[in-house]
Amino acid sequence: MAALIAGPVTPNGQDWRTYGDDPCACTDSMPFIIGPRPPVDTPEQVAAMVRDSADPSCRAARVAAETLGRASQDPTATAALVAQLGSPACAIRASAAWSLTRHRGAAIVPALLARLSDTDRRVRQAAAYALGHQSDRAAVAPLMTLLGEENKHVRQAAATALGQLGDAAARGALERLLTDREPHVRDAATEALRRLH
Repeated sequence: MAALIAGPVTPNGQDWRTYGDDPCACTDSMPFIIGPRPPVDTPEQVAAMVRDSADPSCRAARVAAETLGRASQDPTATAALVAQLGSPACAIRASAAWSLTRHRGAAIVPALLARLSDTDRRVRQAAAYALGHQSDRAAVAPLMTLLGEENKHVRQAAATALGQLGDAAARGALERLLTDREPHVRDAATEALRRLH
């Protein structure tokens, strides 16, 4: 369990990140964020978060990724998150992928597709989920391949994303998941099939 200690604060003095013994390790939990997030309402504030996103400290970059997710209309924030998908730290890559669910841009889909073969399952899961929010049918075939992934969380994310994309080409692959050994995967496949066109 990460111990909360004094860290960077927002203008009203509240701590907005946590520290732990191994902040860069990929665990099942992303960092806990308490208090209001740092603002990203002005170009200057976005620029400050972009600087944090390039910080060698894993903690700073993970918090920056989550915060930049709110600046969905700012191309600078989008570019920073896409760049984070190439980070050597798996926790940063996963945070960036989750944050890109709110963003749109030509560079996002190719960058997320590349992360579907990431060495870390949390990154693959986040990338699959984020692709479902991009409304790009180029993701359908790669996501269908991911339905055969060993990890249940990745299969579930891929099924959910295919449902969001709504392409009937995924019907057969999703139907095969209706007998999956994991109930959450079966539920995701059932919901996805309901949403197909």
